[in-house]
Amino acid sequence: MTDVQRQQARERNLVDLVDTNGSSIGETTVEEAHTRPGRLHRAFSAFLINSAGDILLQRRAHTKIRYPGIWGPSCCGHAVPGEDLLVTARRRIHEELGVHPEALRQAGPCTYWIPDPASGQVDTEYNHVLVGCIDADPVPDPSEIGELRWITAGDLDHLTAAPGETDGAWIGSTWAVARTHPRIKEWM
Repeated sequence: MTDVQRQQARERNLVDLVDTNGSSIGETTVEEAHTRPGRLHRAFSAFLINSAGDILLQRRAHTKIRYPGIWGPSCCGHAVPGEDLLVTARRRIHEELGVHPEALRQAGPCTYWIPDPASGQVDTEYNHVLVGCIDADPVPDPSEIGELRWITAGDLDHLTAAPGETDGAWIGSTWAVARTHPRIKEWM
């Protein structure tokens, strides 16, 4: 199966539809959730920190359907209906980055509606922001990730204050939530 075929198959996966309080109200496919005007659905964004206190960012593969080539958190994904969010997140982190995060915790939620000019679709997400540690070197899945980089918290603060055209619009809102988690200061 090619990278494009894998991406298209994932569009048929189910996601958890939620209300504005994050309570489940149904299910739909990934594709339907992202079709304008969008449907609010559960997602996660994980910020992973190494022992030096640097944060891992990923640049999405150019074969991604939405936001190709855009920089974002260490790993993002959709919650699987009926599955514990941290179980889903750990699995996706391992699939995308080849690592098992330690001390993965929820920092809090944020919601957003972000159009994607490349695909014409939209992200309408109730995003659970996660923070965790990794000490192993990531081995990125090239069908998901085009590039990785480690960045300091100060540099990430600067980046999110004035994002460039290749920085995902959601990175600022998700980092603002992650930054408030008490473990962040401890890890950095």
